[in-house]
Amino acid sequence: MKKILKFVLLLLAVTLIPTETMAKKKKDVTVYMFGVGQNFNDSTVYMAPVQLLQGASLERKTNFLENRTDYATQLQNFLISTQGQGHYTCTVFYAEDKKAIEKKYAKVRRLQAGNTDVKLREIPMETFAFSIPAPQENTTNQE
Repeated sequence: MKKILKFVLLLLAVTLIPTETMAKKKKDVTVYMFGVGQNFNDSTVYMAPVQLLQGASLERKTNFLENRTDYATQLQNFLISTQGQGHYTCTVFYAEDKKAIEKKYAKVRRLQAGNTDVKLREIPMETFAFSIPAPQENTTNQE
């Protein structure tokens, strides 16, 4: 009976250890972010304002924002739905510090405003907001 109990406890510990270490690979934080989008067939650059995003996940080792492409896709879908068809190339900038992201926003805005070949359009805060993407299930087959 003791051997069975030890085996069950060992099996339980072995299954919980990988789950715990995988959970430690990311941390949920509050980040500030803004986005920039442009259709290269058009001369307009769109900028989403700096927004607070609570519950975003950063990878512990690299401090990269997880699901970066999902946030860029949110902006891209918004631009397609409001500005018409076309392929918009979008990117997001983020930081945990509000002053740092506001400084980056001002720099990007200054660079775009200084370019006489493009028109800069700022997206009002009321019309677009980033949201945390739904968690994706692990789709790998384990046999």
